[in-house]
Amino acid sequence: MLSELPEVRVAGDGDEGGNSGKDQCAAPISKLCPDILALCLSFAAAADQYALNCARRVCVTWCAVATNEDLWCAAVHARWKLRARRSFGKYKYGERSWMDVYRAFHRINRLPSLSMISSREVVYAQGTAERVVCWLTVHHQPACRLADDAFSAYKHMYAKLVFQNLRAEPVAVCLRAPGCLMLSLRDGGVSTPKVVNDASLVDGGGLEALAGGACKWRERCAERLEASAQELQRSACVLQPLQCAVADVQLQADQKMNFEPELLEACRRLHVQLLASSAGGSCAAADSARLRSWQPLTVLCRFAAEEVVWRHYQQVNRDFYVHLDRDSDCK
Repeated sequence: MLSELPEVRVAGDGDEGGNSGKDQCAAPISKLCPDILALCLSFAAAADQYALNCARRVCVTWCAVATNEDLWCAAVHARWKLRARRSFGKYKYGERSWMDVYRAFHRINRLPSLSMISSREVVYAQGTAERVVCWLTVHHQPACRLADDAFSAYKHMYAKLVFQNLRAEPVAVCLRAPGCLMLSLRDGGVSTPKVVNDASLVDGGGLEALAGGACKWRERCAERLEASAQELQRSACVLQPLQCAVADVQLQADQKMNFEPELLEACRRLHVQLLASSAGGSCAAADSARLRSWQPLTVLCRFAAEEVVWRHYQQVNRDFYVHLDRDSDCK
């Protein structure tokens, strides 16, 4: 990722003004001061945040620079779309450093803070494939009952699919294409969820956390990719690095089911097929033929266990359930 940055050149010893091209040479990375190296890492992390973790393994000097609190603070806010606060740089979410916050959020696969998703949402299915993450949340109906279908005898449950691209290359989401969605049940049955609203881009409030130059660099890369994939974008939602998308779907339930937890405990996996670009990490060096190469990518979202599902639903009477959003509400 650092190879994509402009080459740093310094003047030779024989030319004080640095005007002689013969005396100019590429400066080794070890000659860069910590501030310049941190700026380079901020550009690399703008498209691939795993660059920070890789940089920590290069040498002692790189490890010290890549552990900078400002870099990890910007990485946390950019990936999880956190709102900027007055105590920016000091808000640790109970952890000792922003790198620990990043590790904790990554370990639990935290849902980004998006305008279309409530902060109290419970994730009932999630999956990751080649650094593309997908979450499923439920759009609850009154009394947590399943909705009736006017055109069939089956019932269904409204749900939202949230996607985030953690790759350095773009990812295309087109759920209306045949075979893109398949729901497998614990009893061996298979059904096809219905797409109500196809995926659309949505951003939170953490993009401003990235360095200004890094944001502009990522925008230039996105413009090149979009220009080379115009035909695909007419029918699909293309996610650039760190972007999120939300889609509305319906999960079909059995005729004997009446409430949301009954369907959730019956579901096993949701198969979601996407398209991932095989373009290299360098946007400036990739040619149009590579940019137009898209490969299928399947994300398997595993549903939560039965005890987790029923922990968030409380039965008031035989015809009424209450959903408890947070784990603290379930005690």
